[in-house]
Amino acid sequence: VQEILQSWDPLGVIENLIQDGLPPNEYNSYAPVICQLLLDNKSEQEIAEHLATIERTQMALEGASANAKHNRDTAAQLKKFWKV
Repeated sequence: VQEILQSWDPLGVIENLIQDGLPPNEYNSYAPVICQLLLDNKSEQEIAEHLATIERTQMALEGASANAKHNRDTAAQLKKFWKV
């Protein structure tokens, strides 16, 4: 889940962290809630909406709705991973 959240990277910081030799853990704090959503068998749409909420409320990103497709793709990756 953490690796998928790293690829989600709405702030665009993971590559810089890796280049600077720092752990790419910027989004790890979101993993427990995402795991609970997956355990509760929430839909891709519900997970994508949660990712959008994180962008708006915790990251204060403007235009987070522009990331809707990326959030849906990330939610699909999470669901696929969880089924394995």
